Amino acid sequence: MAKVYRDSVPLAELPQLPADDIFHHEWATYLREAPRLLREGHEGKAVVIKGTEVCGIYATWQEAHVAGVQQFLLEPFLVKELYAQEPLVRARGISLPWSDLHFRSRASA
Repeated sequence: MAKVYRDSVPLAELPQLPADDIFHHEWATYLREAPRLLREGHEGKAVVIKGTEVCGIYATWQEAHVAGVQQFLLEPFLVKELYAQEPLVRARGISLPWSDLHFRSRASA
């Protein structure tokens, strides 16, 4: 069953990332593919995205992250849980709808 959040943003209202953002292509792929994946019943599951490709769908964020690290090692990739209503995270007055973007890059290795 999908999580229900009091404060959330519909998937269709999530913004694109700037073209110079390291995850521009991955985020655009998520926004493009998420509606189809939700229709297929994957809400609450986690996807691994590299560039313009969805590389896998996993039961948990942790499983997806491990698979991404095994597949891409030090290259950046996106692990994102699928939600029709994206939960907002508030931090001192700032609301970030995509705050659970997680990646591994050379900088964090």
